[in-house]
Amino acid sequence: MKNKRRTHFAALIAAVAAVILAFSGIGFASTTPDSKNHSKRLYLNQGVESPFIKVVEAVRDSVVYISGVYEVEMRMPRYYGKKKYKGPGAGSGFIFKRQGRKIYIITNNHVIEKARTIEVTLPDKTKYRAEVAGGDSKSDLAVISIETDHKVKIATLGNSEKVRVGSWAIAIGNPLPGILSRKDRRHLINFNDRSVTIGVVSAKGRSCLNFGPNAETPVFQDYIQTDAAINMGNSGGPLFDIHGQVIGVNSAMQSRSPFGVNSGIGFAIPINLTKKIANDLIEHGRVIRAYLGFVPQEVDEDLADALNLKSIKGVLVARVTDDTPAGKAGLKKGDIITEFDGKKVTGLNKFRMMVADARIGKKVKLVVLRKGKEKTLLAELKEYPEKELVTPTSVPVSAHWLGIKVKKKGNEGLVVVGIEQYSPAEKSRLRKGDVILEVNDEPVKDWEDYKEISKKMKDEKLITFYIKRGMKNMYVAVRNY
Repeated sequence: MKNKRRTHFAALIAAVAAVILAFSGIGFASTTPDSKNHSKRLYLNQGVESPFIKVVEAVRDSVVYISGVYEVEMRMPRYYGKKKYKGPGAGSGFIFKRQGRKIYIITNNHVIEKARTIEVTLPDKTKYRAEVAGGDSKSDLAVISIETDHKVKIATLGNSEKVRVGSWAIAIGNPLPGILSRKDRRHLINFNDRSVTIGVVSAKGRSCLNFGPNAETPVFQDYIQTDAAINMGNSGGPLFDIHGQVIGVNSAMQSRSPFGVNSGIGFAIPINLTKKIANDLIEHGRVIRAYLGFVPQEVDEDLADALNLKSIKGVLVARVTDDTPAGKAGLKKGDIITEFDGKKVTGLNKFRMMVADARIGKKVKLVVLRKGKEKTLLAELKEYPEKELVTPTSVPVSAHWLGIKVKKKGNEGLVVVGIEQYSPAEKSRLRKGDVILEVNDEPVKDWEDYKEISKKMKDEKLITFYIKRGMKNMYVAVRNY
């Protein structure tokens, strides 16, 4: 009897458990049709792909990594003044033009202006020594070039005037490159090669930005604001739209971090402004701009009230320089310029852009308010007298061939007595104390041999040294770029 009761009780427990499992949707069979449908329901948006993937795959290879050796001036403690030192630096750029073997790359002026040498790394990891076509601090734009026969991806330039607030924005670059290798702390290692961040165009026409006391703030500002993350190292890289066209050059960010980490606001130079400047730098080595020759001032609410103006639109003339287009046209201190060449003047920054973009030699009408009365003046535009050209390359980092200091060592050859910092030799396996026996299979017996070989091979990209190190003989390659 007891056994029957236990059997019935066990059967009851089993039935209750089965009901609970059925209602809770728990099952043990993994091959039933229901379990298959359940597993399918776990994956949402099957067959749907992000539209950014196609854009990135199409444009990413136009972005390059720019690195180099920079000469930086540091303010030392009291009584020591300032001290210059050399160190590594990096940024981004993008290929926008090809002429024969020459490849032109757009970047920021602040990426290259203090560089002693500039090196460009393409997406396939090949490296090239770059030359500077020109740099413009007033817009913070620069163009550099390399020479190669290799096929490269050229970015398509868009139209920043058509960009609307709320449009997708895709930033590609090399953020936070200053991570140092544990094995060799002399070189920048780029672990964030051509990283992608996504956001929207937050605003247009941003100006009056101040980049701080240690940086030269650009005069011409008409920035695109974006929340696509732009960090230190992204400078000079492209900002793309959803169609894969470049709409801006990533240049600045708002950051409260000493490590240059973005706090959610980035700024890019519009590509329409960039096009003219880049072409001028390639063709002339400088930017050709028109000027009037007076000191302009923004009109704020207080000035508008004091001058009995109906609005804060227009530009106030703070000072006029004699023998300039403005002076010859009769512009006077205190005038309010309301129109330039038939266009309404809404503010100082837009006015600067209007003048700079106008044709040299053109006679333009200026509508001004002088003591409450409207006057029309005629000014003939001239070229801005300051001719800027950034040429940081061509200055050798090392006074010695490939950065190798040598001296005679008996009848063995020449011994390496020093290797200069950030030189091609420092990046090789060559070491102090090595005895150079041959260079590219040519024997080195004395200083004269070495001098002749160095002259003959100064343009060689890869030089092979046959050396003696201790009791061993070995080959060492030095890449000269």
